[in-house]
Amino acid sequence: MTMKYIIPWFFVLIFFTSSLYAIDQSKYVIITDAKVDGRDSYIEAVNELTKLRKPVKIINLNNRTLDEVFEELKVISPKYVALVVRPELIEDNFVGKVFEGLTMLDGDPYLDCAFGYITGMTSDDAVKLVLSTARAEASDDYVNKKFVAIAHTFAQNDLYPFALQNAKIYKSYGYETETINPKDDSPEWRRKADREIKKLANASLVFLAGHGMGDRSCNISGDKIGGIELKSAVVVNGTCHSAVTHIRHDSTDYNWTIATTRIQPKKSVCLNFIKAGAIGQFASTASSSWPNVGFTISYFFDKNLSLGEALQMSTNDKIRAAGIKKIDILPFKNGKRSPQALGEDRNPGGIQSLARVVLIGDPAYRPFPNEHPTVVSKDPGSSELKSPTDKRVLELIAKLSDPHEPRFKAMNEIIDIGEDAVPMLIREMRTNDDWQIPKALGAIGHRRAVEPLITKLQREQWSPMREVIAEALQRITKKDFGTDANRWNTWWKSEKIK
Repeated sequence: MTMKYIIPWFFVLIFFTSSLYAIDQSKYVIITDAKVDGRDSYIEAVNELTKLRKPVKIINLNNRTLDEVFEELKVISPKYVALVVRPELIEDNFVGKVFEGLTMLDGDPYLDCAFGYITGMTSDDAVKLVLSTARAEASDDYVNKKFVAIAHTFAQNDLYPFALQNAKIYKSYGYETETINPKDDSPEWRRKADREIKKLANASLVFLAGHGMGDRSCNISGDKIGGIELKSAVVVNGTCHSAVTHIRHDSTDYNWTIATTRIQPKKSVCLNFIKAGAIGQFASTASSSWPNVGFTISYFFDKNLSLGEALQMSTNDKIRAAGIKKIDILPFKNGKRSPQALGEDRNPGGIQSLARVVLIGDPAYRPFPNEHPTVVSKDPGSSELKSPTDKRVLELIAKLSDPHEPRFKAMNEIIDIGEDAVPMLIREMRTNDDWQIPKALGAIGHRRAVEPLITKLQREQWSPMREVIAEALQRITKKDFGTDANRWNTWWKSEKIK
């Protein structure tokens, strides 16, 4: 089973509701493999989406190549592109080709439009997805307030604290919350699995973190999900291969040699979520997907973007941060080395993985359009503060997760303050679990932060936060003891004796 690098610290303290939202439909394009002569069952999904979005163009894949489609899109310059296609078309190589083409509609390397796939195990499921989207937009109360976190405990990691932490957050905002903790090779999980999976019923938001193989996610078989009724849910699935519908390209050895495997569509996690009633899924057809999938959350919650816009913006931020100037997406070939395993020159910024992250759903659907209050850790006017610098640092800490602030502006200002910011960052780190605080301490690099960081590491059970703290310690000390708090503590004691 493929290993995942689970990094779910991107979840922030947020509040969201649903309401009617009207999009600019003048630049909406549908691409489909449905035959438009009326005898194709998939044409009904196209027709329903046409009623909802009134596209400027419907492009049929049956009489042109993808390259010809992209040339046509260059002329249209769309804002949204919906691919209404059969599920067997959604596999790594087609997905990669679409991604590459949508970055080439102009001269820069960024995605030039918001896009999503509309599909289903059957054509009826695809139609259901579109109709549910329309109902959700037409009613303020169609999407209820229920959050479910599925966090997987396996040999290398226990992610259940992540589920508990996020459930606590959403409960504080008035949500009904549930957590599910599948455990590998556990008699306890086998006894209660069916009962636990039923917690998904009527969820409007679902997060998953753990292992996945397309027909299984977080140790839950896809066919178990299809029997649940969701309430127009948005699913953020960080497990590997979580968007696989028919074909999985997976590495088979330490050389990342690709083996192409077919899964049963009736067991596809992705298709079963659609069957259950999900109208938006962020997932990946490839492996090691969580870092790429997780970033979308703050965009469609905090920045009030549509689902497709959220994926577009989060992806472009990664391309920009990696300094990528040209997109070159490579195919997965059976018996050949995975493009995900190539060096930085062929896979800058992990672009081969990033290109396989997809939205299953209408790219124009905006599920949470209202503004959310920002949660701050302390009152900047607190009498405990001793100087204007302390007050400013605390204000900046509060802005680290503010969706209305330019990305990284607050972090950069904290780093620019430098050593004078360290005391307030240390004080805040005792009670504030924002992962960006140890990140800032590591960037500043003052040794005064070493002992507090080790103390935080000793107390911290949340795995992703532990990795961030370890990285900060490594940057400050030029030592590397990973997340082993005891080794860090032993080393630091010996340093203080010198």
